[in-house]
Amino acid sequence: MKPYRMTSLIMGVGLLGMVAMITPPVQAETVLLPTQGYPTFIKFLGGTIDEIDHAALKLTIQDDMGKKESFPVASAEVIQGLMKGDLVSVELDDKGKVLNIVKNNSLPLKQAPEPRG
Repeated sequence: MKPYRMTSLIMGVGLLGMVAMITPPVQAETVLLPTQGYPTFIKFLGGTIDEIDHAALKLTIQDDMGKKESFPVASAEVIQGLMKGDLVSVELDDKGKVLNIVKNNSLPLKQAPEPRG
């Protein structure tokens, strides 16, 4: 192999290695599901319910960073029993429509009594 090609090869591999080390790993937010021969992407997100519009079938969620987003809901059953302030995980289809919602609310933990002594 000629010296300039070897140098180019070494430089290219080194550059790729540096980019791979610097670039943070990306965590997947979507899942590919096979349905009727066409793949469907499902996205999951979590946050607090900010607003529910039952008539328009819309749900507004505020994430941990304070960002609010509204999403269309697939059916009225999906938002039944939910209230503003509920902590939820939301499953979205590839068009951004809410398919499923899971409440993550839990009872607050009681603090242990102060030790006497």
